[in-house]
Amino acid sequence: MSTFEDIEEFRKSEQAQNFADEWIAEERTENPAGDKHMSLLIWQRHHPHQALGIILSLLEKADSDEQTFEMIALGSVEKIIEMSGEAFAPFIRDAADKHPLFALCTRERRQFFGWPIWSPPKPMP
Repeated sequence: MSTFEDIEEFRKSEQAQNFADEWIAEERTENPAGDKHMSLLIWQRHHPHQALGIILSLLEKADSDEQTFEMIALGSVEKIIEMSGEAFAPFIRDAADKHPLFALCTRERRQFFGWPIWSPPKPMP
């Protein structure tokens, strides 16, 4: 995956949607060490594009369930931002620009922490 559109396409796939449904079901049974939770942690480290797509789907699916939404925001969203390297930063910024729920989850970090990930690279002189 090399573009944000690729992430969006994956996010809408049956595989990603099923994974998100199963992750939320696992969360609602209060099993944070379940298979889907562990898989998403691994994906965040090794396949961040797919993980971001799944996280965007999770936020969308959990929007009406405040407790699940909060768990995603404080867990998965925080982790993908913390694990993101310089090369992945544009995807994180695109997600915040294009997905209001992701923007809501990251608002405090964007506004108050001044992480370099939120600042676009400065042009070369």
